[in-house]
Amino acid sequence: MGIYVNGVLQAYDEQDTADTGSAPGISQEVSTILELNAGDVISLTVFQNSGSPATSLSASNGGAVVAPQLQAEWQAP
Repeated sequence: MGIYVNGVLQAYDEQDTADTGSAPGISQEVSTILELNAGDVISLTVFQNSGSPATSLSASNGGAVVAPQLQAEWQAP
């Protein structure tokens, strides 16, 4: 999983989050603080290489949908 700005990798996390069947809700996250400019494009990319198709699932947690997401916040100078 990686955070990209204008197509350039800025931060990543790599781990085995394979579903073992014993623990639902296995998750992965990556975070960073970046100086951005107007017009910069931020993207979150997730990939897997297990050799078989994988699906990113959403789950209901007390009525709230929990799914893959990218969150960005502006911090004023």
